[in-house]
Amino acid sequence: MVDVDPRCAMCGISQEDTMHALVLCDFAKNIWNKSNLTIPNIVTNVFHDWFGELLNVLDSDGMLYAAAILYNVWRARNRAVWEATLPRPEMVLKAAAAAKLAWTRAHPLPTARTTTLPIEPVQLQGEFGLHGVELHTAETPHGPPRRLCRVDGGFMQGTGQAIFGAVLLDTNGGYVSAYSGPLQGCSSPLMAEALACKEALSWLKDRGEQNAEIYTDCLTLHHYLTTPTVVLRTYLGYAIDSCRFNASSFQSCSFHLIPRLDNYLAHALATTAYQQFAAMYWDLLPPDIISAYF
Repeated sequence: MVDVDPRCAMCGISQEDTMHALVLCDFAKNIWNKSNLTIPNIVTNVFHDWFGELLNVLDSDGMLYAAAILYNVWRARNRAVWEATLPRPEMVLKAAAAAKLAWTRAHPLPTARTTTLPIEPVQLQGEFGLHGVELHTAETPHGPPRRLCRVDGGFMQGTGQAIFGAVLLDTNGGYVSAYSGPLQGCSSPLMAEALACKEALSWLKDRGEQNAEIYTDCLTLHHYLTTPTVVLRTYLGYAIDSCRFNASSFQSCSFHLIPRLDNYLAHALATTAYQQFAAMYWDLLPPDIISAYF
């Protein structure tokens, strides 16, 4: 029988469990503080509860960085156990950044990836009750024209300010309309992306559009929107349910993932919204920030 010291090998004070080792230990906490990520401020000793909240506040890029940090904090913990040494927090963050970069280079996003919502009716449960929603993407050559809408949301961590931008194009890439403005009630980049999509869908509906393809560069949002079995009992979940419900009112509506660099029109438009106090529309000519592209 081997006696095992239950104390944390990194701080030598508290009894170690998963939540302490990866999040609550002073060593781990120092690393998270230096990461500049939005970390959920919840009182819990259960790691999967904390991690579930992390999924709600970070976008796909942030989650990839967070996963790399968790892995390297655990490696640092193992060095403390077996070698009685600890790297500096800055070195852990450098290793995490290198791991994130290596992963993204090994798993590049395709130039275009399309995922449509299921043709069969999907039961969506959320704030709005239980809906039998049929979403499809069939072409309707004799109906309203098909439009391409690129959407982007932004969140400024220091001030909590959130904004959105949406650009509507025809199937040849020609300019149709644009829409941008501030967002209310945001607490994270992922929330901003979800509310930006919700705003864009409401705008398209008010315009009378019937056949829309929505393009986002947020991998996590795209996953939620195209996976009907995912149900989140959070404010973010209600925003995603709203997107799905609004999409069901179109003759056809689909969600697509594109690389961030290819979403430059919506991103450029969104960045200007930090100086706006209300939503703005451009129906005849594109705004100056993107006019050079048309």
